[in-house]
Amino acid sequence: MSASAENSTSIVIDLDHSDSNTKLEVNQLVQHQSYSTLAKRIKTDLDSAKKLRQLQHASRIENEYPYGSGLVYFIDGTRGAGKSTFLQSAFDALGNEKTEPSVSRLAYIDPSRIEHSEIILLSILKALKDRIKCAKNGSSLDQENLLKHFREQFKKLAGGLSLFTQNHDQLQDLDPELFFEWGLERAGHSAELRKNLHALLDLACQVLGTDALLLAFDDADTHAHHARSVLECIRKYLDTPRLVVLVTGDIELYSLMVRDHFYESLGDAKHGQAKERADQRHKMVDHLEDQYLLKLFPMHRRLQLRPLWNLLQYDENRFRLAHSQWDKQLTPNELVGTLIRRGLRIKNPRDLDLYREFLLKQPLRSVLQVLSRSAPQCDPESPDTWSQNLSEALSESLRALALGSLYKFGVDVDAIAAHELPALTKAVFDLAIRDGDFDTAVYLRPQPSDADLKNSFAALSADVTRLCAEKPAALIDYMLAAPGSVALFGRVLRRKGKELQTA
Repeated sequence: MSASAENSTSIVIDLDHSDSNTKLEVNQLVQHQSYSTLAKRIKTDLDSAKKLRQLQHASRIENEYPYGSGLVYFIDGTRGAGKSTFLQSAFDALGNEKTEPSVSRLAYIDPSRIEHSEIILLSILKALKDRIKCAKNGSSLDQENLLKHFREQFKKLAGGLSLFTQNHDQLQDLDPELFFEWGLERAGHSAELRKNLHALLDLACQVLGTDALLLAFDDADTHAHHARSVLECIRKYLDTPRLVVLVTGDIELYSLMVRDHFYESLGDAKHGQAKERADQRHKMVDHLEDQYLLKLFPMHRRLQLRPLWNLLQYDENRFRLAHSQWDKQLTPNELVGTLIRRGLRIKNPRDLDLYREFLLKQPLRSVLQVLSRSAPQCDPESPDTWSQNLSEALSESLRALALGSLYKFGVDVDAIAAHELPALTKAVFDLAIRDGDFDTAVYLRPQPSDADLKNSFAALSADVTRLCAEKPAALIDYMLAAPGSVALFGRVLRRKGKELQTA
């Protein structure tokens, strides 16, 4: 999702490179406003944490962080909202900003690319060790002492980390006295792991001369096993203000995984349960799920990446779209309006607004791919007349956008793509009947409350234009076979209903 900043107030989105997921300069981000909000919140939280450390040091209080002291920021967004691009760009920019308090990059982790058996915490410690190796530039005595303390503290983690091994049981086959000694030591490893890890991070920050280390987890929710491991790792061990943790994902998906986790923890209901008890069980799981996510991702540290529709409500003129075949730049509303008028042959202002809203409310990746696919066939200087090539490009894009929904309803997508009008009329008839509005559903406006129907209607409306525009015979066939059949079906149902009421 490439973009370039034209000036301090304008962002130009290059549709020739709209499918790129690489990091960008933050002033090039479509979600630049969200980045500014994130940076301000991190600075405020780090300022507070730094002041607290200074007070503890002045009062000679042991610097041990209470549970829940972590700085975890959740970047929420649906699939295709631009979370990965945003996270990579924010991770790079926050680590390069020369501000106080300072932040230094530690690791960017995509848990979905980590092997199932690998321990998340070990990946973090490996990154920390490598980061310290790269920082061995100072030759002062203080620096050497800090590095020595760091290595000693690193070794202290070994006992606690051994507990992560599956089927780990050092107490097996030991006599009672040794069993007691080993048991006490093992309990100490478990209790001290968090404390030792926090002390290690404090030392690392001193070695690197920074106030906090930056850690990013990208789309952990794509792998359920790793998602749980990441959440538990953050909750148990990474809750220190020496770490700024950025997590992306869909909060709805995290909610489902956490809910399933608590149901598994409760186990199956024994001996059957009365309805009141079953309702109580569901209520308690709801409560556990809410509180778990609120503790892990506090409300004031959540950001939501909004669709382009919402961003345009604040400042429509801030965004510009560019393409190598155009001589001028367009606003998103101008381009989408042109595509709808020329590609779908829609002129009614109300319908234009309806289709524009539908398209701009799609995930950012989907919007940019539709615009990128259609842009080469759209000349901003040409008159507002129907274009066969543009209609083909737009229908192909909208069909791809709604592919999952069309398959869900059993629509013969391949036949429609191959210009088979009977397959299109059957799909329109079936979906109009499913929608239940026999008078207006055949207009295929993207307004049903069901999201899959809404996507399907938009895709089929583009195919109707593509197959029937400037073809009177095809248009008559379509009108009789699709809208005509739906109207007839509705009349029969109403007549039957009236007969049943009077019988």
